[in-house]
Amino acid sequence: MFKVRKVVLFILLLMTAFTFYGCNKKIGKIKNISLPEFLKSMKSYEANVTITFLAEGQENVMEMYQKVEIGGKYHLKIEAPPHLKGYILYFDGEKIKEYNPNSQTETLAKASNARNETMLSSFLERYEKMSEIQTSKSTLEGKEVLVIEMEIPGNYKYLAKQNIYFMEETFKPIRMEILDVEGKKSIQVDYKDFKYNPEIKWDI
Repeated sequence: MFKVRKVVLFILLLMTAFTFYGCNKKIGKIKNISLPEFLKSMKSYEANVTITFLAEGQENVMEMYQKVEIGGKYHLKIEAPPHLKGYILYFDGEKIKEYNPNSQTETLAKASNARNETMLSSFLERYEKMSEIQTSKSTLEGKEVLVIEMEIPGNYKYLAKQNIYFMEETFKPIRMEILDVEGKKSIQVDYKDFKYNPEIKWDI
């Protein structure tokens, strides 16, 4: 149990450590809705994600299930690595809490900019406000995608820029890349089983 707590603490510190360094072109249409309109209509999502942390030459991979309400609650459940399976971080609208399945205890957790950036909610909240956003077409692993590039405010060393790749036909996100101030990838988030505006149940 001590080893599990130690690894969890390391990953949480890793996510927190990032924070202390310290024209919307309509491309593509689906059902008469553009990508910007699709994004602005997103109120919630659920997805299985693989998050890869790459800062300082280290690679740490985590699989997670995300349930997120844009501008509101979230529920993040770790599925892998095996020794962290079942660990939960969630925001109930007032406080951030963490649940340890091994000790079956719930404690308060600190906010983390890095953790927030691994969720689409931070991107979407900025998307509503920012005017300097680049949108382009590209390919990713042989798939036609739309790419949105955006600066991340706050002057954080590892959280400087964000690239998000969306399927051209469905607008579903398939990857998020976060770059550091040198343009190197620090975090990569890969999405699968993405659900747009689901009816979310907030039990842990």
